[in-house]
Amino acid sequence: MQQPLDPTLADYTDRWSAFGAVLFDIANRLQQLPPDTIWPIDGTSGGHIGDVTLADFARKFANISWMLTDKDYSALNGGVGEVVSHFSGKTWTGAAEEIRASDFAIYMAWPDQEGATYLALHETAHVTALGLQMNAMLFDLFLHQGGDPRRYANTPLWTYNEAVANEIAATVAKAIALPSLPTPTGGFPTTIIRSKHIV
Repeated sequence: MQQPLDPTLADYTDRWSAFGAVLFDIANRLQQLPPDTIWPIDGTSGGHIGDVTLADFARKFANISWMLTDKDYSALNGGVGEVVSHFSGKTWTGAAEEIRASDFAIYMAWPDQEGATYLALHETAHVTALGLQMNAMLFDLFLHQGGDPRRYANTPLWTYNEAVANEIAATVAKAIALPSLPTPTGGFPTTIIRSKHIV
């Protein structure tokens, strides 16, 4: 679900509409897959990180609210936006995604909708069950190592979390036959991080 553009961002109207078409296309492609689809998520070194189910991914994808802003997120989390999950007790009920308009324009400039597809799938990856688990585990590990939560962005653990989301996004993009960014920020995971240890 896309939120209406703020009038100050009217210059992005066409790109915002084009992104909406990409979201619609992805939703349709997900519906064509066997409902019991499970995607194993592996690191490039061959280690198994976890699994993502189509049921979970499709539900999360359908319940993200997308918003374009002019906020700068670089100091907040090192990225170009943020996705915030909402819960009722322990049950995930939805998420709000904000992305900085100038960075959004860069994604939209990629040919063949690679950037738009990547953006949609990557942010959804963060709120899958595996994505939420990885985010909580890695941030907890960072704190247990004595890290300052204000300094988490762009650390190796933060980068690993982004890499796992990239792997999920690339896996789903392949399954629905859409091109995605070949070398996204953070790359792809090469090691497995378990509990409080990096192996």
